Amino acid sequence: MKQETRCCKVYPFLPRLQLKDVAVSLCYLPFMDKGHDVVQQQTMVAIAKKCSEIRPRSIASR
Repeated sequence: MKQETRCCKVYPFLPRLQLKDVAVSLCYLPFMDKGHDVVQQQTMVAIAKKCSEIRPRSIASR
């Protein structure tokens, strides 16, 4: 089954979805500075620096 077909069948049900016994946890995922982006190495998630509120430690500690 194609990805787009599966998504179209699932999306109409999302507004009716109710979560029960939801657990929340905080985990630390270090990001590396890659010029204009910060990248999380394990997940390969990239965030543009200008879109984030991440500041270098040297500036944040002033």
